Amino acid sequence: GGAVDDAQELQALLRDNPINAWVGGGTPNKDPFFELEGDRFRTLFKVKEGEREAFQDLAAELVEWRLSEYLDRAPSLATASRAIYSCNVSHAGEGRPILFLPARPANPGLPEGWTEVLADGDPYEANFVKVALNVIRHPETTENVLPQKLLEWFGPNAGASGTNHKVTLAQEEGGWVLKPELEAPKSARA
Repeated sequence: GGAVDDAQELQALLRDNPINAWVGGGTPNKDPFFELEGDRFRTLFKVKEGEREAFQDLAAELVEWRLSEYLDRAPSLATASRAIYSCNVSHAGEGRPILFLPARPANPGLPEGWTEVLADGDPYEANFVKVALNVIRHPETTENVLPQKLLEWFGPNAGASGTNHKVTLAQEEGGWVLKPELEAPKSARA
């Protein structure tokens, strides 16, 4: 929310939630691995001198990843004229990936019921139910092509355990559009 634009509010939010959990606050973990002393976040175990740089790189990558996941849970971007939602790809059964919608209470603009959408420039009818988008079909047909579309975008492991595939649902001038969120190549990552 607004904390992203306010450095002090963002710091307080991060201290109250992910950092507090990492240092054992509010959890049954009696032996946390980290502590926060003033503004210094540090381990409670020793790292060998020759392994410190590698450990710091690994720890920084893990913290960045966990913070990214934490911030991804925030309500989707929305304005009066445009809404953008990030939907998680998961499985409804063997080889049948579906899309889970962000929480409706925090995202009241999500479509409900049968809604026209575009995917790869092609028109579809999409069935938005309480927590998921479980069917897309070509107009005037009954065949659900959502699994095929997700497999086309993400390959045979679409939505499999251990993956983090996502699809953007965006409200644009012409209506709702579905697009795969593809990871940046490793060389383009910071």
